[in-house]
Amino acid sequence: MKSRNERVTEMLETRPGISYAVAVDEQDSDYPGCVVLAVGIRGDAGSAITCDLIVPRERYDGFALLDLIERHGVAVH
Repeated sequence: MKSRNERVTEMLETRPGISYAVAVDEQDSDYPGCVVLAVGIRGDAGSAITCDLIVPRERYDGFALLDLIERHGVAVH
């Protein structure tokens, strides 16, 4: 089974038109009561940058996450 980070990297590699990808795991036994996400964002040179997020289930809002990625995913700080 592929890891979350491998899945989002593959999504970005196989779909060159997308800027980001998210894999959600709501049943990770290492983090009970949490939603674990892998977020992949396409870098300037087409490379994939990934990170894991661990969010308490009661605070997780998938639409808010997508909004944040849309607004800030490719911003350079």
